[in-house]
Amino acid sequence: MNRRFAGGVVLAAALALGAESASAQSWTKESSPLAIHAIAAPEGEQVARKDEPLLVQPMTSIRNVRLLAAAPTMMAMSQNREYPAGTELYGIQAPDGWIYCAAARTWLLDPTTICYQDMDNDGAFDRVRDSGMPFGNVPLLAYAFGPHKLLNQPVRYEELPFGQGPSASYVVRWAPVRDRAPYGEPERPIRAIGWGASIKVGERMLSLGEGPNVDLFTIQGPRETLPPIMVMGAVIEPLGLTPEGALRYRVRRAIPAQVLQIRMTMTVHTYYYVY
Repeated sequence: MNRRFAGGVVLAAALALGAESASAQSWTKESSPLAIHAIAAPEGEQVARKDEPLLVQPMTSIRNVRLLAAAPTMMAMSQNREYPAGTELYGIQAPDGWIYCAAARTWLLDPTTICYQDMDNDGAFDRVRDSGMPFGNVPLLAYAFGPHKLLNQPVRYEELPFGQGPSASYVVRWAPVRDRAPYGEPERPIRAIGWGASIKVGERMLSLGEGPNVDLFTIQGPRETLPPIMVMGAVIEPLGLTPEGALRYRVRRAIPAQVLQIRMTMTVHTYYYVY
């Protein structure tokens, strides 16, 4: 099954101070196919404090490779002059075929993506390209593809079995929902459970959207049973809150193995000034 989720990044281009007017342009494209890998559902009752995940499952590109020789980056600003043999690269489907990438940092500390391409499918990379910042600053997602440079000599690689290689996590998260209290008054009680899904790589996280709140109360009073959280085939049953405000829950079914694509939207704002 192939699913699509939306993610978004906003870039702002400011020409000077004191804007008079502005315009915006947006571009949207689908990410390369990504695989969510199945896991066994956690057994028994679980407890998650605020900002702790309810469910985490591994995610990879559907194609990954391992370098059999060192590969130069050929980018003057990269802190990584080369990737050593054994480095694992994740696959991204570019308009002109599959490229295999690794995250890198420039001397300005901005993240970038270095990608290699095998143009004649002989098991060796012929070209390298700088594909810029990963979409949402999350590796495995690339929005733009830079120009090619020919490698001085081909770099051998091997394909990895499906599911092996650089990975991310598909995360189902939750947060307490409260009514806003007037300034100086005590915090209001939790009235609902908010939840959403994200892709996480290390400390970087890209939100894929929010689901409908699970209300803890009806007009008649507290609910005896709460409706399940259902996302990507997973079923998570909220059981209520602990006295400390953590969420009690059960995972009735984890996310089944499947492939999805992320709908990536880039918006650039341009500001115009009159002097």
